[in-house]
Amino acid sequence: MPRRLREDYPGAWQHVYNRGVAKRTILENDRDARMFLSLLARLVRAGQWEVHAFALMHTHFHLLVRSPRGELPRAMHRLLDGYARWFNRARRRDGPLFRGRYGNRVVESDAHWTAVVHYIHENPVSAGIFSRPEEFRYSSAWHLTRPKGPPWLDRSLYEEIAAIGRARTVAPGGLRGLQWMVGRRLHRGTDALDDPLEELAGAPPDRVRHWMVRKAALADGTRPGWILVSPGTVEEVMEGQRLGNGPASEPGGEETLGILEAGFLRYFCGLSLEEAALRLSVSPGTVRNRTGGFARRFKEEPEFVDTAARLLGDCLRRDFPATAGAGGGSVWRPGIPFRATPVEPPSGGVGSSGLPGVRGTAP
Repeated sequence: MPRRLREDYPGAWQHVYNRGVAKRTILENDRDARMFLSLLARLVRAGQWEVHAFALMHTHFHLLVRSPRGELPRAMHRLLDGYARWFNRARRRDGPLFRGRYGNRVVESDAHWTAVVHYIHENPVSAGIFSRPEEFRYSSAWHLTRPKGPPWLDRSLYEEIAAIGRARTVAPGGLRGLQWMVGRRLHRGTDALDDPLEELAGAPPDRVRHWMVRKAALADGTRPGWILVSPGTVEEVMEGQRLGNGPASEPGGEETLGILEAGFLRYFCGLSLEEAALRLSVSPGTVRNRTGGFARRFKEEPEFVDTAARLLGDCLRRDFPATAGAGGGSVWRPGIPFRATPVEPPSGGVGSSGLPGVRGTAP
């Protein structure tokens, strides 16, 4: 089977990641981390990359970079080959250090960019070692919450956001949603040219409705749809409808809500029939029937479309909290808590190396 061609072009934003072969450690001490970061700095000085976010864990790493000249493969070869050679020489070992091909996903919307930044910075938090991203020394969150950082880390966009007062911290539930969405996209892959997040995140209900109507012809229940929101968020919103004055309070409302929930899990979370069935505690056949009912009612009942658009908008607002921009629009940016004074490192939970001793969210 031919290998998938890398998507890259001048100016592309890339989420890049890789891990050690057979899940082995690739960063064992401070010296290893400093060498890896020095190689990143060389790529920046050579004009091959702009580094905007990173997290270096024991067994894997995540980077958010911009490729000014569209030289991702060449830059990754310099980074991974250079580090592996240094790592092996320092330990008198030979053989591969990294697992096969590195992974990359093009980021082509502000909402996706926001999600990737949170995903990278939350890696040490999701590992259960730190309670806040900025406590981890080998992450861009550490530097971005301090007055100064390494010159090769591009802070310009973050500082612009802070200067105009648009930085905002996302609620814990929203962070979980962002974590899930980016992880899902990494494993399944997405078509960057057909990513509707930029159009939908923070959009008013009528725009969400318009998008849903345009895509309704594809909603046949036979394949997973877009990865827009997290299943946990869908379940929270639907539960709120059951407890409030939503569709569940009307005649036949519980059936309608079941159809909506199944349709959302399939079409807007991108779950398979089996995955949706597991979350709903029903059979895959029931999920297929409900998603078929979703597609049918979407085409025949305007009130159903209005309800679905309103609820999808609720889910998007939970997973992507917005801040008001100029002219009343929505601006989607990372929720980095900017600070005027440095944050003291935690007193416990980190060894002498400063690197966490457990695994994070590996690709």
